[in-house]
Amino acid sequence: MADKPLVSVIIANWNGTSHLEECLASIEAQTYPSIETVLVDNASIDGSVELIGADFPEIKLIENDVNRGYCASNNQGAREASGELLFLLNNDTIIAPGCVEQMVKALREQGERCIGCFPKVVFHSDPHIINAIGTTWHAHCHWRDARVGQIDLGQFSHSERVFGSIFPAVLLRRDMFLKIGMFDETMFSYCEDFDLCYRANILGYHFVTAPQAVVRHKYRSTAKSAFHERWQHYFFMRNYLYVFLKNYSLKSLIRHFPYAFYRYIAKSAVASMKGHDFRAFLLHARAVAFVLGKLPKLLRARRFVQKNRARSDEDVWSFSNVEHYNIFHHLGRPVLSLLNVRVGMTGLTEYHVGNREYQVE
Repeated sequence: MADKPLVSVIIANWNGTSHLEECLASIEAQTYPSIETVLVDNASIDGSVELIGADFPEIKLIENDVNRGYCASNNQGAREASGELLFLLNNDTIIAPGCVEQMVKALREQGERCIGCFPKVVFHSDPHIINAIGTTWHAHCHWRDARVGQIDLGQFSHSERVFGSIFPAVLLRRDMFLKIGMFDETMFSYCEDFDLCYRANILGYHFVTAPQAVVRHKYRSTAKSAFHERWQHYFFMRNYLYVFLKNYSLKSLIRHFPYAFYRYIAKSAVASMKGHDFRAFLLHARAVAFVLGKLPKLLRARRFVQKNRARSDEDVWSFSNVEHYNIFHHLGRPVLSLLNVRVGMTGLTEYHVGNREYQVE
């Protein structure tokens, strides 16, 4: 790999004019000298393409005539990119000047099985609060953004190995991304980070963090404009099922899928019926019908994953107890709990609630 390998920044865009100028300007301000930007536009009607042509003509622009979704657009950009490293970036982000440089450094310090690197993502509206810096997959509560909502006092200062993280920004080795099959385009959008991180881990790869690389994220700003809240929930339900059915071993499916189905589908479906919210109930049924309709494609994807599996599910799961102290949002702003504040200010790695001990991961 070259001393300063080319980094291809890939941005999937759909009607993102209100975010693009700040995002692209922050890419131009990077200290890293070897960057190209590939923007995949999904039939925007808000002037996004015209903005690129007028203000950022050096960008490699790919124009789709329909909205192909997050997964297909990023795959499309990855195929067209020239870089050895791919920096997948949401259009609703602003990256600090040294962000790319710090991530490349952290990634290259790892072994050859390190597939990607995550920056420290903070909320755009409240940059002193962490949005994401790594996550875990727990045996019982599954994807877990355990650090979201902590006050950022520099407690995460060293690169560390993590299961994964959410994908407003991630740096990937292009050859490995292609080798594991890229994003599953059946998912369209939502949970694609769950799927890719899980797949990468059981295929024998790992991720690291780069806490010195900072990204400000306008949390869910693009999702809110793209989909009604009900439809966001629909994509979440159906894609979560897809992740389990494709990636879990047969043994894990038999033992754990019934609980996952109850947690993400059956429980809320029953609540919808009891509340006479039949539209919500139909979305649950539609999510299940979608997965069943994609069964042939799902089974082909599953065969690839299971054939190339290098680690068991238990090897990548966390079994520690987890306190549900995550923040919630009100009027677009994160709201902290006392536990958030305590964990952030003390830098605790474990704490007690009643007689139970918890680990902060």
